[in-house]
Amino acid sequence: MFKTRILFKKTGRAVYISHLDLMQTMTRAICRSKLPVWYSEGFNPHIYLSIAAPLPLGMSSICEVADFTLLERINFTEVTEKINAVLPEGLEVVCAYDAVRKVKDIACAKFRLTLNYEKPVDGADFLRITDFYKRERIEIEKKSKSSVNLVNLKDYIREIRADLKEKLVYLDVLLRAGEGGINPEYIMTALTNQESGLKPEFTDFLKLEIYDEGLNVFR
Repeated sequence: MFKTRILFKKTGRAVYISHLDLMQTMTRAICRSKLPVWYSEGFNPHIYLSIAAPLPLGMSSICEVADFTLLERINFTEVTEKINAVLPEGLEVVCAYDAVRKVKDIACAKFRLTLNYEKPVDGADFLRITDFYKRERIEIEKKSKSSVNLVNLKDYIREIRADLKEKLVYLDVLLRAGEGGINPEYIMTALTNQESGLKPEFTDFLKLEIYDEGLNVFR
């Protein structure tokens, strides 16, 4: 058996597919692709599919990874083409390859937040935004399934860079991922809750890349 990994994009209307629905959609697509996929045994055989570091609802990504097992060696280009042929709009496999590295090696993810303002952002307000993220401590209430804890947002940020283009402010943020990670939405809500007059009309979230602890691209 051959453990296979696919790198795929989730964009457009697909950003509104929940993680559970995404799992079902990808599983059905792999089944419809007619690839020789391994199924679990027992009374309810099913394809074992694993998607690493689930993406929050409403966010797009060009670097999602999913693992499944093939019963025989298949050309990776063929794997990519057959799955893409049955995927819905907004989901696209970029490539397929052997799943060698363990998903637990994923340590951080890079996101681009695009803050869309109604009017061009002046230099003073852009400076307020950059100065805000330079603070040593940014306290937020981080919610979990069972509690709400006061934490320092900066403990989850490995790097953050800002750029300005008229009405758009771009924030490229390298965040801790996995169990010790945080939802990128906290980057935005911290700013709008603690700095008046800087709330954008809307914010786009794009996951750009995933890395291991040494900041090597994870594949």
